Amino acid sequence: MLALACLPAASLADCVDEGPWPCAQPPCAAAELSCALLAEQRLCATRWAAVPSLPPAPHAHTLLRALCPRACGQCGVSPPPECNMRQLDSSHATSPALPRVLRASSEPIIVRAAASAWRLNLSQALAARGALPLRAVISGGRHRADPTADTPLLAADFAPALRNGSLPADAYIFHELGGIAAADEGARAVLGGRAVEEEARALLRELPPLSALLARVLVEQQRAAERQVDGRLLLSAGGWANGRPFHVHGPALFALASGAKHWLVRRPNASFGWQTYEVDREELAANERLPDGWEDQLWQCTQREGDLLWVPDQLAHATLNYAGLTTGLTMVIDEVAPLSPLHLAARSGSAAAVRTALRRGTDHVDARARSNGDATPLHFAAGLGHCEAAAELLAAGASPHARAKDGVTALHVAAAGGHEDAVRLLLQHGANAAERNDNGHTPADLAELLGHKTVADALKDAPAWAAQQ
Repeated sequence: MLALACLPAASLADCVDEGPWPCAQPPCAAAELSCALLAEQRLCATRWAAVPSLPPAPHAHTLLRALCPRACGQCGVSPPPECNMRQLDSSHATSPALPRVLRASSEPIIVRAAASAWRLNLSQALAARGALPLRAVISGGRHRADPTADTPLLAADFAPALRNGSLPADAYIFHELGGIAAADEGARAVLGGRAVEEEARALLRELPPLSALLARVLVEQQRAAERQVDGRLLLSAGGWANGRPFHVHGPALFALASGAKHWLVRRPNASFGWQTYEVDREELAANERLPDGWEDQLWQCTQREGDLLWVPDQLAHATLNYAGLTTGLTMVIDEVAPLSPLHLAARSGSAAAVRTALRRGTDHVDARARSNGDATPLHFAAGLGHCEAAAELLAAGASPHARAKDGVTALHVAAAGGHEDAVRLLLQHGANAAERNDNGHTPADLAELLGHKTVADALKDAPAWAAQQ
């Protein structure tokens, strides 16, 4: 039985489509049908007997994707070559200093593997855990907030199900194996918590080098936080053009067993630092290069088999797979520097939640979020366009002049997001449209740089615009 990490992966040069084939039955999209045309019509999971063409005689009951692997995304494509992340060579993978280097970094780091022993160990361990029960996501999840539907299956059945069409081609696994903690003074990591499968515990036991690294990273985080810090271990798997939309969590270490995964990590600056920045998987997959203006706002790099990738606390990031099957293990450490109740209320956009948090009085109205660039709750509300929440904060005395990291005010981040109503509200409460951040940008500059021309033009005549109802 094929296991999760053992889907045959032909090289891109060997991955070719058959055809084209003459169309012998009406209705026909063209005189002859190519793999590209059939894939565009979303017929990859269709059997050849149902296609209005003349299928190869032995393959009438074969899925179209079996003869069109490239067009149907079964072998991936070459990932983008650009990489502006900090890169460490394979000698750092087993260095005792690596956990300290990771914890001290405010930027993502990729550790290149070369022929790392732990990668082979990880691939073999995943293959041996075919009886591990999982849930595969079969719909939704193209945006971070999308509802999803999933189905139970064993790890060994995921790859065959993708190949035979019993799972859709964009199905993926993002499965939490259990809580993870350091033991024996950081010598190894252990899984625990409710309903943790023995197969999951066995998987981690079979990975002593990786387990030791995860444990040392946890110990470093505990020392920094001066309290007990645990994490979660997750198994991910998916095919070409699959991945995770932009999302945020605590520090995380990703170990890639197979395939290739391109990372986009948002820089914490005024341009995007406070935006939801939702880009769906299809839009990411359709662009060979980043859209104009993104290069300076994102770190990006492709992680390959055996590489480790570290994402620091609260940096929004997205991934896109560039192989027929990409699998890996992730340790996420949650709530290293958690947001205050008032920040969370402001981020949610709920005016009622803001009022409740203010009434409880545990947070100052201009409290700073250490893990998010010293932003105040007003930065969150205005930067996300939550006018009702912003109005509650301003009524409670929040300062529209407070400067966060890089000298950005709430007006800077509202303008950067193109939130016209939030910009007008801040101007009406005395925000300074001429104030420059540490990079010399006014709110109008940021709006113009990010394509929000209406906001940029209006800010140049801020008093008149603010007075409009």
